[in-house]
Amino acid sequence: ASRALVVSLTAIFALILCLQIEARLTSRAISIQAAVISRRSSNPNQGLKQLLSGHPQGATANIRGSSVVIRSVYLNPEDRSPVVKKLKALNCENIAATEYFIECYLPINSLESASNITEVRYVDVSYAPQTHGESGEFNKASYADLVTSEFNLTGEGVTVGILSNTFNVANIKLNKTLLPKNVKSLGEPKGYKETDCEGSCDEGRAMMEILHEIAPKSKGIFATAFDGEASFANNIERLGRLKCKIISDDVNYFQEPAFQTGVIEKAIKKNLNKGIFHFTAISNNGNKGHYALFNSTGITLNYSQTVGDTVTRISNAPVHVFDSGIPYFEISSSFSLSVILSLQWNDPWASLGGSGATTDLDIVIGSVNSTTGEVTLEATGGNQVGEDAIEIKSFSLEQGVTYRVYVANSNNRGAPAFVFGVYRSSISTSPYFAQGFTGYGHLVSQYGFSIGAANVSNTPPFGTSPPIIEAYSSWGGLPRFYDDNGKKLSAPVVYEKPDVVGPDCGQTSFFGQLDNGVYRFCGTSAASPAVAALSALIVEANPKITFSELQTAYKNTAIPFAGQKAQTHSFQYGYGYVNGLAAAKSASDDSIFKTSGPNNLLKGKRTK
Repeated sequence: ASRALVVSLTAIFALILCLQIEARLTSRAISIQAAVISRRSSNPNQGLKQLLSGHPQGATANIRGSSVVIRSVYLNPEDRSPVVKKLKALNCENIAATEYFIECYLPINSLESASNITEVRYVDVSYAPQTHGESGEFNKASYADLVTSEFNLTGEGVTVGILSNTFNVANIKLNKTLLPKNVKSLGEPKGYKETDCEGSCDEGRAMMEILHEIAPKSKGIFATAFDGEASFANNIERLGRLKCKIISDDVNYFQEPAFQTGVIEKAIKKNLNKGIFHFTAISNNGNKGHYALFNSTGITLNYSQTVGDTVTRISNAPVHVFDSGIPYFEISSSFSLSVILSLQWNDPWASLGGSGATTDLDIVIGSVNSTTGEVTLEATGGNQVGEDAIEIKSFSLEQGVTYRVYVANSNNRGAPAFVFGVYRSSISTSPYFAQGFTGYGHLVSQYGFSIGAANVSNTPPFGTSPPIIEAYSSWGGLPRFYDDNGKKLSAPVVYEKPDVVGPDCGQTSFFGQLDNGVYRFCGTSAASPAVAALSALIVEANPKITFSELQTAYKNTAIPFAGQKAQTHSFQYGYGYVNGLAAAKSASDDSIFKTSGPNNLLKGKRTK
């Protein structure tokens, strides 16, 4: 379902992702310059030399040993073959190609050569992805135990794909009780070591444990989602070719487009056309997002824009007024941490075949001196005109220091509509800021199931009614401005995401937070495989059930949260908390399952 959203045709949509970079969420990463490496730069080699300089404008890159994952955007689709050949000559490995860009592991000392390939439009780094983890209680919390006991369903005959960071990089002897013989891994991310995970290793195996707690006789296949967006998309399709009927992931990338269809979402769509259902964790970013029409009311800003060693002075750039004449929002933290800000707007993306951005928006950070009140301003580097409409910036948020965040239109093009997102509950924001809009990209795709999270202890099967959602469970509500082919829509649409909320913080054998000697797997990363496994039980009963039929069963039976009416959608709660037994019974209607007879509720699987 979609909803029309009326905004100006010239609207520019932006997304800011601000999150605490914790080692458990990323591969081993270093600070790199956030500006795009462009062949049109007046001094591209200088920019490349700054790439690994540790400049404070850096962002978290996907680094493995002496190589970095790059994104090479070529001028035309027919340029793919020569670019692949030339990148191979530079020892670029693990190449994954889309229609308009290639991602691969390039030796850091070959970055300059890669940027000078004739057919290349520009080269960018691929930023490290994030997972959404923070389990037998999942079985009970999802009502799957009742589905199993009443209808004797175990997931037998259903193959489920799991996409996450790693499966067994720790190289331990696997628990055959929790992971039966019909589980296999397609391999770990290239060059990944246990030291790269820092506490979040083998999240894919923990997701597999949840799958087999609920659907113990299902077949499980793991593939990594940590080798870049293109590889992630390729592995989604690969799992489809390996006969997975259901796929669950818990990963998203900063460079996923928020307002048009990216390569990961296109892979999900391809699989759906083959009858494959995709479940994704909506992420753990809560409601700290802000969507509004750009409104400068004549207020402008002068600031410095730094790219490598080059400092450019920007004058009289219009800035957005957030609330009551205030042209910024404030962020702060009770402890020091690193923060990534990502800003997107709704110009067409070059890496998706579009003409590239015509507007250049900047993230401008102001640090406030607590003694003098003086504000020091600094902007992200790089002019995005002709490239992807995205700016990424990282900086250190110091304990007790208040920072002001501005959105500036440096080339004064258009009157944008935009959305900010501030991630991680440990960050405080101005009260007028938090409105939602934190799920984006394939996390809110119309072609898959988007899953939020509620702690198992806060669900009806464990005595809490109505259920209580996790504060960090992200919200939907972001508009799409383009169709799947990159054509501008006559009016933006908003998809009803998330679909439903599933359980998290249940027990696993090794993964998660230790709680009185028990590992608890928290986050929407846990909820996604729980609902996927529940769906495997229903698919076992009728392999011919369609996406829309399964979606309807969940919609019609979900348990409302406080203040929510049954069978109504909320961008926070979806249609409510998943009720596995009621969904199975709803899906057993003859018009869906084509069964007959009093005991054929779920294709003859009902126990005597």
